[in-house]
Amino acid sequence: AGRADPSAWRASITAAVLALAPHTATVGGVGMDTHCPTALLLDDDGEPLAAGVTWDHPGLIEPTAQLVAALDPEHRRLVGNHLMPATAMGAAHRLLQLIEPEAISAATTFGLAGTWLGQWLTGERAIDPTQASYTGLMASTDGSCRWLTEVLHELGIPPHHLPPVRPSLSVLGPLRATSAATLGLPSGIPVMVGSGDTPAASYALGTEPGGRPLLIMGTTHVVSNSLAAPDFRAKALQRVDVHAGRWLINGVVNGGDALAE
Repeated sequence: AGRADPSAWRASITAAVLALAPHTATVGGVGMDTHCPTALLLDDDGEPLAAGVTWDHPGLIEPTAQLVAALDPEHRRLVGNHLMPATAMGAAHRLLQLIEPEAISAATTFGLAGTWLGQWLTGERAIDPTQASYTGLMASTDGSCRWLTEVLHELGIPPHHLPPVRPSLSVLGPLRATSAATLGLPSGIPVMVGSGDTPAASYALGTEPGGRPLLIMGTTHVVSNSLAAPDFRAKALQRVDVHAGRWLINGVVNGGDALAE
């Protein structure tokens, strides 16, 4: 419970892309979006050193409380989110220190699912602001999208283990030959940094501040609004948008519970 093996992700992505052949021969680039609340320890090559920790791991309750306690009022204002295990995934590092000490000692990167996927495809490590907003460790409301280094030190997270925060719409790097061969895609095409899944859907549908909200019905039901500025009154989830200078605010409920109600 609460663990995820990225080899399953790799197998399913490979199968899905191969099923699109022969159309993939003319693909000109790769965009990415991920279900982001899964934390991973990676080596220099981007290979996972242990199964990832997902947001619903029962052991995250105490580390999340420790992360929240490490945030003073100004830090909380900078994070700008309602903090719980799913939106404070930086706490997974504290949990991994306890349950995966060998992997912690060998790791060079602590990232989320998008970090792993991008490094598999390009060899470059990164995380975008929409995913980093769910770590509880990034300043978002001031627009800086920087890691809160003083909080990292208090939690025992080496700052150099965190991937660079890069814009969602920027190019992470060219698709490397080994991954291209596995997927049947042209080598060297650009791969974007990407984003979390709800921000990607919001971007694709052109959601704008003051416009109509986005409703997603699935495993979770999500109502998402685009904001021109962070809302400090919010008790719902909040994160940086794909567009620089915008924020997304999400109301989320379990899909099965919503349908039952």
